[in-house]
Amino acid sequence: MTMPGTQSRNQVDTNWHSETRLSPLVDDEVHIWLANLELEIYALPKFLRNLSLAERSRAQRLRFDHDRRRYVIAKGLLRRLLGDYLEMEPNEVQFTAGPSGKPGLSERLQNEHGVLHFNQAHSGHLGIYAFCRNRRVGVDIEEVRPFPDMDQIASLLFSTQEMAVFQSLSTKERQRAFFSAWTHKEAFVKALGKGLTLPLNHFEMSRAHGSLSRIVQNHDHSAKSLEWFVKDIPVSTQFSAAVCVEGEGWQLRCLKW
Repeated sequence: MTMPGTQSRNQVDTNWHSETRLSPLVDDEVHIWLANLELEIYALPKFLRNLSLAERSRAQRLRFDHDRRRYVIAKGLLRRLLGDYLEMEPNEVQFTAGPSGKPGLSERLQNEHGVLHFNQAHSGHLGIYAFCRNRRVGVDIEEVRPFPDMDQIASLLFSTQEMAVFQSLSTKERQRAFFSAWTHKEAFVKALGKGLTLPLNHFEMSRAHGSLSRIVQNHDHSAKSLEWFVKDIPVSTQFSAAVCVEGEGWQLRCLKW
């Protein structure tokens, strides 16, 4: 589906495709992968072997067994997908961390394979991954669930204008709006690589091109539209997910592992 309204259009295909072979990742294409982490439990030993010593150490520090399993599978799948895109073994993929800890490919791999950006998130039994070349990307997913302190936390999530809209919604509508905004904003912060240094209520989203949203700053700097676009990713009624991509002229393809 093509979004009207700009010279450089973004093409968004949110139909899920099941692929037996990994399609090449070309310029101006964004791949979203969705995986049921529970179904990959059989591959846990192989995923664990492919992790680095630091990743294994982090897994061991997790308190609960199910958290350790999901971390290993989620990280193992990331290495598997990156290895396929880069045409190398998963355990050979080397990472580096940005100023706020966002992982990226090592300088050596970027020199050899070009700039491949990626991001991942997992919630409940689902993991989601985003990949693209030469433009930053962030992705987030959250299981929609009862949130006792939702109204109080909303003030940390929404700008003043967004909060006014949120408070006008019914109780049932608030839950969906809360998790939708959460994933949209987290995807943007993750794409920027800012971590917790950029409060979620310091920027807002405005509708752009129908189903896309454009990120707008409204606090720390003079209000202006930024070249970031956020798209809701339809997963199920039990989950909210979103991807944030830098710039325009990209095509989105959703794939199931």
